[in-house]
Amino acid sequence: PPCVDAVIAAEPARVSVAMQDPNTAISGRGLERLRDSGIKVVVGVLESEARDLNPGFIKRMERRLPFVSIKMALSLDGRSALANGVSKWITGEPARRDVQFLRARCSAILSSAQTVLADDPSLNLRLSKQDLGQAREPRHPVRVLVDSKLRLSGKEKVFSTEGEIWVYTCSADAVSKAGLIEHGAQVIEIADDGAGRLSLPAMLQDMAERGINEVHTECGAGLAGALIEQQLADQMMLYQAPYLLGDQARGGFELGELTAMEQRTTCRICDIRQVGKDLRLTLNLNQD
Repeated sequence: PPCVDAVIAAEPARVSVAMQDPNTAISGRGLERLRDSGIKVVVGVLESEARDLNPGFIKRMERRLPFVSIKMALSLDGRSALANGVSKWITGEPARRDVQFLRARCSAILSSAQTVLADDPSLNLRLSKQDLGQAREPRHPVRVLVDSKLRLSGKEKVFSTEGEIWVYTCSADAVSKAGLIEHGAQVIEIADDGAGRLSLPAMLQDMAERGINEVHTECGAGLAGALIEQQLADQMMLYQAPYLLGDQARGGFELGELTAMEQRTTCRICDIRQVGKDLRLTLNLNQD
């Protein structure tokens, strides 16, 4: 039931509230009930810190979009794979385990058909309730795959692991759709971007409508770069390994050619910490 019932029953003289609920369907009604019960209400105590605790829900309520975080493993010189595509493993075991906790907190793990076909990842959560320090069994995030042309067959490893799978496409190929549905996927057709590629804004809006708050991406340079270029990403979690892979190795983000410094993407460093032998950088990409 609403927590306001328990608060009123406790009969406090004053209640300090960090922020008003951004859900317009109920926003402010609990506060009014407290005031109507003769309780003094103070709103806005540590509001910025409170917003940081639940960015996905707040963004979905205020902007009808999920909070998008891009995870990328890179060398010190910003390379994500060798020229031949080999990328296992750039980072060490502690960093890879740390990523599991990022998966555990998200609503959905986003990747692309290109990444699934190249690396055949499981994209599943591999932490137990003991690892997470909770009584319930872990909730598996939805795996969301961008597959504009329906290249996936349903036989890839990701389709054999526990949890829902949503495949977003702009293809009307009924046979390919049926094959993915047969392997347990939900296929969602949305508009393209006018150039034959799936519209990422439309996809994220649809995900928000389906209740997705936080999106954790594990993808290649193409999708990561598109999310950044279209200002759809809010945060990056970069795991940098103490290696140099050289200028022939693959970069982390496809952003097109920049001809002026004004075209660069500016990030704000929020946190730097060592995880095993690697560094984890948390970067804010919010353009507001």
